[in-house]
Amino acid sequence: MRPEPRRAVAGDAGAIAALDARVNPSPWSADAVGETLARADGFVIAPPGAALVGFVLFAQVADECEILDIAVDPASRRDGLGARLLVAALAAAVARGARRCFLEVRASNAGA
Repeated sequence: MRPEPRRAVAGDAGAIAALDARVNPSPWSADAVGETLARADGFVIAPPGAALVGFVLFAQVADECEILDIAVDPASRRDGLGARLLVAALAAAVARGARRCFLEVRASNAGA
């Protein structure tokens, strides 16, 4: 059974930051993730009884959404987890009136 995205909560900040530190050359701290979750939104994926394997953080202002950070653990890639996280974020933003969404990606991030 494939794990489904669930809403991120403040208690996920440490696990999100730990995953981000493994995959991002400029990772967010747990404090920064917690502050973001206090004013924005996010989803995580964690198999039952296992560590978090993916997350997306996003913010919305009026009808615009911005993906702030998205990552999947390297051992769990190529299984559609990133796409499922993105779909969850976009659906939540559309439900709140978003008409467009932005994602900035480094030119060196070939996988993205």
